Parts: sequence; structure tokens; C-alpha cells
Amino acid sequence: MGLLLPRSFVARKAFDDQRRRQQRARQVAKITSDAIQAAYPEHLFTVEVNPDDGSILIDHPLLKHAKARYFLPFSKSRLR
Repeated sequence: MGLLLPRSFVARKAFDDQRRRQQRARQVAKITSDAIQAAYPEHLFTVEVNPDDGSILIDHPLLKHAKARYFLPFSKSRLR
């Protein structure tokens, strides 16, 4: 027999998990951005981290016209 939990408890747990992944994604984006700025101080990069799968997308304005992006895959466990 399965454990029956109140719907509010389940929703709260799911929301907390999502919030924690988003917070970790922001931390990873900041760390990545700081590392790029240290290596390339005069270049403008934008960094996006997907909190669901942990992938990192790095854009540079000069590559935008070619629709090129740097992609760094990470496992879900990196954001948990």
C-alpha cells in the first residue's frame, strides 16, 4: 500500500525542489560568467543555465548573426 500525502505537501516539495534547482542554476551561471570574464575581460558573453537539465548556453554577440552558441552539457546531479 502506498503512502498517501496531502496534496499541499506534495506541491510544496515539488516547488522547493524547483526553487533549489533554479537557485543552483543562478550560482552556476555566475561562476561560469566570472570565469569567462576573467579569461576574456573585454568580451561580452551571456550565460544561461537550464535548471531542468543543467546545460549551459554561452552566447557572444559576434556569433549571434551565425546563430552559433557554446553548449556545455551537465548532468542533472550538478544542479541538485
